[in-house]
Amino acid sequence: MVELPRLRLLSLRRAFSGDATAAPLLYRIGIVGSGPAGFYAAAHLLKSHPNVSVDIYERLPVPYGLVRFGVAPDHPEVKNVINKFESVAKDPRFRFFGNVTIGPDHLRLETLRRAYHAVILAYGAPEDQKLNIPNEDNPFVFSARSFVSWYNGHPEAKNFEFKLDTFDTVAIVGIGNVALDCARILLTNVDVLKKTDISGHALDALQKSRVRNVRLVARRGPLQAAFTTKELREMVNLPGVRFRTDVDLVRSQIEKFPIFANDRIRKRQLDLILKSASVDAISASEKSWHLDFCRTPMEIIQQSTGELSGLRAAVNDLKTSADGHIRAIVTDRTEVVHCGAVMRSIGYRGTPLGTVQFDAKNGVIPNDKGRVLGPPSRSGRLYAAGWIKRGPTGVIATTMNDAIETATTVLEDLPSLKAPEPEHVAELDRALAKTPVVDFEGWKRIDELEQKLGASRGKEREKLLSVKHMLKVARGVVKRK
Repeated sequence: MVELPRLRLLSLRRAFSGDATAAPLLYRIGIVGSGPAGFYAAAHLLKSHPNVSVDIYERLPVPYGLVRFGVAPDHPEVKNVINKFESVAKDPRFRFFGNVTIGPDHLRLETLRRAYHAVILAYGAPEDQKLNIPNEDNPFVFSARSFVSWYNGHPEAKNFEFKLDTFDTVAIVGIGNVALDCARILLTNVDVLKKTDISGHALDALQKSRVRNVRLVARRGPLQAAFTTKELREMVNLPGVRFRTDVDLVRSQIEKFPIFANDRIRKRQLDLILKSASVDAISASEKSWHLDFCRTPMEIIQQSTGELSGLRAAVNDLKTSADGHIRAIVTDRTEVVHCGAVMRSIGYRGTPLGTVQFDAKNGVIPNDKGRVLGPPSRSGRLYAAGWIKRGPTGVIATTMNDAIETATTVLEDLPSLKAPEPEHVAELDRALAKTPVVDFEGWKRIDELEQKLGASRGKEREKLLSVKHMLKVARGVVKRK
């Protein structure tokens, strides 16, 4: 059985004893999801209230969510937020419950909800948006999420195969930061990636890769590009890689929409695009990447062999709508982007959990500053943070502010939240006893082994890919040599 820390048991007993001299009640807060939203919410709660305890639940044995499995391996500085999260985990009022899935066939959300004053749902957006065009189910069509999970060593992606040794061009639909991450990993010299924490199987596949060209296909124009200047600058400065785009189209968009083009950040990006674009022909031996603006994917062209020959796209016209936004209007003109594989990078979607009210259209849980909306029987004690709260947008700093807002709402509500009944806390303990839970100390055993394995191979870390292996290491069954 997973034992509650002595301090927490004592506080609960006092809370139910009616002793007027007892210490203040220790408010129990549960959080589902150990990514940035979950940890930032925990940090704010623990810092702001001395009588709050926080338990984070994570379905994998390892914490940090997209910081571990979403940040590109050549961006180690972004992962420095882990230092902040580790300081949170050192607080004696914090506990980590890894390898615990919340759902109808596992630990029921209702069981969790009844055992806490409040539960924050911070489990992200686990599904991909689809293109919904012909032949999208072809095996040479895959999502950016699956590719990112694969090269970042997610246990559920270790057996994915992308057959990078069978084609030379990939079309990526989307031009956000994730799309540029994927393009950069495909084109970066493998000797650079060897020093990162990229997974070993991905490194092996990239060494054999034939991919030399990446086409980033965008429905709208350069004035609406979702990537940041930092990501764009990295791409145009990628050693040994040429950059192409339709510079005449870029210039025409600047002339057509001067108000948008004069935005300081956007102007910097446009200048970078125009200065960096190659006008000379690119030889077959050179690596290159292209920005194909104003193109809406219509059909994935599949050969009789099952291989792909291209992506048919409609050419779009951009116009200002009545609300002042630039809209893409599909024309009857089409063209083919020749490629051997297509990657979707058009966003993620949240999924419902249990009977919690859910906005299926936007893929989020309806909420008011994090407070879940809906009938009390379905929403009581529940809050939302991160992507499942607002949608899959923004960077880690955006998620931090979002999580702090939710945590603030919880703190405001604490005086009115009903304390859990002792039998409900005991019910949760019994349910957890049926699962091999990984606590934070167990995670640190995994962390130590991964770093040692990485050091032996001249890299930052070598992530464990098997949940079973992780559980053995967490329990101390596998020695950390």
